Formats: sequence, structure tokens, C-alpha cells
Amino acid sequence: MVLALGHLDAELDGEQGELAAYARTHGLVHLPPDFTADSDLSPLKAGEPVLVRGSGSPSST
Repeated sequence: MVLALGHLDAELDGEQGELAAYARTHGLVHLPPDFTADSDLSPLKAGEPVLVRGSGSPSST
């Protein structure tokens, strides 16, 4: 069995860079792709709505 996690400490790609720039411009928080358990969630305020994208991968059989 092989578990390939990729290289998450890389620079943001074009789409992630655009999302980060949009967040900065509009006073929002953008957290780049990361291992969920390792993500620093301290910039998020309690009770604020959030959008989570890509929190899993499709399963294949």
C-alpha cells in the first residue's frame, strides 16, 4: 500500500493565489491547502461562517 500526500509546503498555485488575494482584498481569511489536523485555525473567529473546499477525495473501487 502507498499513501502519497504530495508536497503541501509548496508555493500557492495560480488559483490558490487568486483566492488568497481575493480574501485579503475583502477582509476574509484564506487558509491554503494543508493537512486538516495541522491547519492553524486561529485566524477564524468563533461563530463566523466558513467555506470548506476539498476536504476529502473521491473514493474509487
